[in-house]
Amino acid sequence: MILCKDNELTAVELKYFKRKGEGLNHSFYEGIEQTLALLRWGFDHAALWQLFEESITKEELWFYGGWTWAFLHDVPERGGLNLPIEFTFYLIRQSKGGYDFRPVQPLPENGGVRLVLTLPPYDPRFNITYRHRNPLLRCPEVQTLRNMIVEWLRV
Repeated sequence: MILCKDNELTAVELKYFKRKGEGLNHSFYEGIEQTLALLRWGFDHAALWQLFEESITKEELWFYGGWTWAFLHDVPERGGLNLPIEFTFYLIRQSKGGYDFRPVQPLPENGGVRLVLTLPPYDPRFNITYRHRNPLLRCPEVQTLRNMIVEWLRV
């Protein structure tokens, strides 16, 4: 998915997790390789969104989403890579009108973690923020690829 706003291009890699036997259909790291490739293509921001069906337990949600967040954003001393990738995980619930997408925010609490559902993306108060700008944009080859995408999209 490509989002264009204020002359900035954001590419989002989506991965849908559903129950498969005793586990889930993907590993926690699914989609990271594609998201890294999006940086090479010259997008201002590259994001990975993991979407989890409602049958996923809170523990599984934290295991998959939490581990991915820590792997991408934590420091190497704690097992992370501190990569310039945006990451969000969503819980998807069936509703009367179709599906309800709710971003999950992990919050530390009493030595553990509490998962909080935040505003859905279709709420007018919902705001996507990007904290990680693509460091490869300083590379001339990446700039050439970005210019080709801008021309193709005509933005």
